[in-house]
Amino acid sequence: MEGNTDTTEGHGSSYPVCISESRACAIREGRKQYVMGTDCPVEPFDAPYVDGRWLVPGFFQTPSREDELNDKAYKEQQEALEQLKAMGATKEQIEKLVNYRP
Repeated sequence: MEGNTDTTEGHGSSYPVCISESRACAIREGRKQYVMGTDCPVEPFDAPYVDGRWLVPGFFQTPSREDELNDKAYKEQQEALEQLKAMGATKEQIEKLVNYRP
């Protein structure tokens, strides 16, 4: 997830706010840390792991138990969406299911 040195207009330089194995952890750590108090964008990247250490800029955040549960739920949701696509569901049908609120 990346921040910006100019949090008012976003014309500054981007920098990593948090590095984590967990998507949920990155989202949690990036809340209200970007331009005008918005959430930081979360972007995956491959980081080298050498001699038991991650070689990344910034700090490495260890995911909480809640982050792990959220990541598991997200992965299950993505697998279910892929199955729906494989069965021939259209993008519109999938969006209706995802956005359904009783």
